[in-house]
Amino acid sequence: MPPQNEDLSARIIGMERAALDRWCDGDPSGFLEIYAADIVYFDPIQPCRLDGLPALQAYYESLRGTIHADRYELIEPRVQLGSDTAVLTFNYVSYPGEELNRWNCTEAYRLQSDGQWRIVQTHWSRTGGKPSDEAARKEAVSSWIIGMERMALDRWCKSDPSGYLEICAPDVVYFDPFQPGRLDGLPALQAYYESLRDEIKIECCEMIAPFVQVGSDMAILTFNCLTYHGEESTRWSCTEAYRLQSDGQWRIVQTHWART
Repeated sequence: MPPQNEDLSARIIGMERAALDRWCDGDPSGFLEIYAADIVYFDPIQPCRLDGLPALQAYYESLRGTIHADRYELIEPRVQLGSDTAVLTFNYVSYPGEELNRWNCTEAYRLQSDGQWRIVQTHWSRTGGKPSDEAARKEAVSSWIIGMERMALDRWCKSDPSGYLEICAPDVVYFDPFQPGRLDGLPALQAYYESLRDEIKIECCEMIAPFVQVGSDMAILTFNCLTYHGEESTRWSCTEAYRLQSDGQWRIVQTHWART
């Protein structure tokens, strides 16, 4: 291989490895920053191809903070070069705790007009046995639920409670340490949340160790949350019960916030 090709292969592999390092820490931005605008994407969780950076960004944001691997192996990476394309293939093994996950990956990179190499096609597939349809369903539901919660929290921190109100069912019930009793139903919760609109002062928050237990039509999300306002910080625990509605949407039917 000519030296210039060796250099480019090493550069492509280095870009992929740097993105994977961040991915294993729950940060998908390492990949989002090296995707082209017209990226197309396959993985075994999505029912069809994702087209374009906005679609993939929405999907990855739903996963932010939920992915963790103590270590990984990028096995036998190989780059095949064209005049303005580079196709990277490799096997990938991740180790989240005591588990082991094996994957095949193909990434197609294209040389952009600005001289940067960007990914235009990604295809991930599992190896070592296909997960059951039920396992894949639970994984997809977990990712979706955590993504919904994270987006609602982001809006809450900006003094906008509508992110939560939009994903609550009409029969939602609610506990927090400021209310003397349970709030029953969306109108009661809406009245309470509207009294807080523009009064919430949170500079940033961390959603810590979210975990979803998925049933046939219910999903229970539990997590810790750390909020920051100036030099103050507050720790919370939260339980959210989501129910699959008749229209196919997941909605919150129970919320319980407590200080820790």
